Amino acid sequence: MNSKHLSRRQFLSKTLFSACGICGTGFISGIFNQTGLAMGKDALIPADFWEPLDQGKVKCTLCYQGCILKQDQTGICRVRKNIQGKLCSMIWENPCVLSPDPVEKSPLHHVLPGSRFLALGTAGCNLRCLYCQNWQVAQTSPTLTENFDLSPSAALSMAKSKSLKGVMLTFNDPAVYPEFAGKILEKFKEANMHCNIVTGGAILDKPRRYLAELCDSVTFGLKGFTEDFYSKVAGGSLAESLKSLESFRKQVPWIEVTTLIIPTLNSDEEGIRNTARWIKNNLGAETPYHLSRFFPEFRLRNLPATPATLLGQLRDAAMEEGLKYVYVSNLSPHKGNHTYCHHCGTMMIRRVGHRISENSMNGSLCGKCGKALPGIWK
Repeated sequence: MNSKHLSRRQFLSKTLFSACGICGTGFISGIFNQTGLAMGKDALIPADFWEPLDQGKVKCTLCYQGCILKQDQTGICRVRKNIQGKLCSMIWENPCVLSPDPVEKSPLHHVLPGSRFLALGTAGCNLRCLYCQNWQVAQTSPTLTENFDLSPSAALSMAKSKSLKGVMLTFNDPAVYPEFAGKILEKFKEANMHCNIVTGGAILDKPRRYLAELCDSVTFGLKGFTEDFYSKVAGGSLAESLKSLESFRKQVPWIEVTTLIIPTLNSDEEGIRNTARWIKNNLGAETPYHLSRFFPEFRLRNLPATPATLLGQLRDAAMEEGLKYVYVSNLSPHKGNHTYCHHCGTMMIRRVGHRISENSMNGSLCGKCGKALPGIWK
């Protein structure tokens, strides 16, 4: 067994359920005894959002990468393939990671605090972040991952069986599998359960609107705040990402924004101040903004983890620019983990990691001053 496979398995064993070990868990063994497991197979269906071209080529119209694919070529996402002049998705009902996770892990700090969601992801991503924290699944093909055979109905049954409150499409970007993602979100929405996606926003208007209509919340990964960073480090576009973020804000009830702070690359104070000003002016001052700690992974193993002092300084800077709710993530304990009423300054929710240790809110209201805090609280 090669070292890459071991690394992926080690990653999955930290916090997730991997396909190879899932049947030993009480959480979903009954479900998978019924549905079976798909191990490293293609799960092909006709894809949405593409155009036929001459000579059997196709153009993918899902994201701004705009892949033009010859016969048997796969897009930059690794999950959409030209098969006999038709674009196909390779991950229908084929997730490779599942976990009953606290909603705070998304991160979402103003949505049903303390509840657990079904977190689900597949192989593939349409960005090439050099620092990818989930590279073992996001930066590979579904033919190389160990996958579940999981229908949207089975996913919903799984969540209900453990009294989970919703679904989070995370670990990779659901923008690369709108066919499967849409059906999952539809099932959970029909059951009046919360629907969240975690996305970098590399998606064009039509598929974005399709997913947005099915979401109750979006956790948006804003990678940095310069085109140079996006191009060289993330393989994307800042302008397109901001356009996507604004669009989600108009279409989805709740948005939280997160940036992974990478020392020397996007960790300068002026960049965070510029980001905070943009969020305030375009999304609103009460939009939660998460500054997440980087750990050396993927192509950037030579860099150190983000210093705790730096995260605190950047949080202070973002709040000085007028944002009311700026959080520090992937680092605990830290005062930036907690939720404070922006009216009176009283701590309302105390967190230890992803766990709620104290909640003084009265529904959606501050337990002290009685004024409303922004979010989805029930």
